[in-house]
Amino acid sequence: MSFGALSREAQKHSPDDRIELAYSLLQSVDDEEDPDYERLWMEEIERRYRDFEEGRIEAIPADQVLAKLQAKLGSMKHPLEIEADIKIVRPFEEIKRGALQLPVDERLDLAYAILRDLGDEGLKIDWEKPEVVGRSRGSVTTNNGIP
Repeated sequence: MSFGALSREAQKHSPDDRIELAYSLLQSVDDEEDPDYERLWMEEIERRYRDFEEGRIEAIPADQVLAKLQAKLGSMKHPLEIEADIKIVRPFEEIKRGALQLPVDERLDLAYAILRDLGDEGLKIDWEKPEVVGRSRGSVTTNNGIP
């Protein structure tokens, strides 16, 4: 299942299920985290910045980037077509299994998207940890009682 499909499917479930999913995704990334990951990204950022400063690459104006994104979004599936599949709710465990199969960066993106949506729904998010305030990662349990 794709990132977008998983995100839409997750929205059909309760806040508790979505919190569990976000925490599971974050934990799965923590478990796989490469100790060299941050160093490698910093090296890449520094290389790109040097390339820009030395004139080897050119910056793209934000309005051009946004226009390109707008065009891409405009060509995506129409919102009314997305609404058609809202009546079908996949079992939560199936969504969770699919989400945990995503690449690491997409798992992180999905976890943060879920937490942002929960914040938009009125739940308080502590972005330093990140977690829903008043609910520790261990307080959300699955149907079999295992956190």
